[in-house]
Amino acid sequence: MIDWSKRGAKILATFVNGYGSGFPVVLPANYLLDPTLIHWDFIFGLPILSGLVVTWPQIAKVINEYANSR
Repeated sequence: MIDWSKRGAKILATFVNGYGSGFPVVLPANYLLDPTLIHWDFIFGLPILSGLVVTWPQIAKVINEYANSR
């Protein structure tokens, strides 16, 4: 049986981990594009993409586990 609250927490934790990992990459890139202007959409938008990239394998694992439990 799948414990959905544990799986949901694991997916959320994976997303936050990927989101946090995206900041060190985005901040220098933002500065190189235009040192006088802060692109807030880059700073907060691009880490969301990195969080999603890291989360997809975890979502696939949950779907696979659900398929095998039936």
